[in-house]
Amino acid sequence: MSKTIFCVTSTEFQAESILNELRVAALQDSDFSILLADKTRAIVRGVTGTVATDTAVGWLPQVESITISSTGAFIASGLLATAVSEAAAGSHKGAIARALTGLGIDSEQAEIFEDKLRAGKVLLAVQTQTDEQAHIVHKVFDSAEAENIVATGEPTPVEAAPHLREEKWEKW
Repeated sequence: MSKTIFCVTSTEFQAESILNELRVAALQDSDFSILLADKTRAIVRGVTGTVATDTAVGWLPQVESITISSTGAFIASGLLATAVSEAAAGSHKGAIARALTGLGIDSEQAEIFEDKLRAGKVLLAVQTQTDEQAHIVHKVFDSAEAENIVATGEPTPVEAAPHLREEKWEKW
């Protein structure tokens, strides 16, 4: 079953370490997505498009600079770059959270992710095709002490309706 697993790291070097471990575990660079604030100012403000960066994650394919008005410049790749680019059109505060909800993250968690990104943390997303890959990703995220690990594509647990109502109607 296809799942996308998200986490937050404190630094881009922690993110790079996680991605390197996942590469060793035979996941492909094309499965990785990253989103972080452009703190190094390696990207010219106002320029959107594919760029070469001097950040720790510059080796990822198709790293892009995305400018979100009232939020700033971000460096992104993969599915996160696509989602944020689309949500940034006519952007405002909340554009990142809107993009993340479009990827299947609930709105409350998406707002937490956006706040953490604004605070200088890094958001990673890894697309998996099998349950074994998803297990590996969870294990690597946990061992690296990543924060806010969330998976989309997993069924949400639904609490069963109480039987009390049925019993009540039967008595009538």
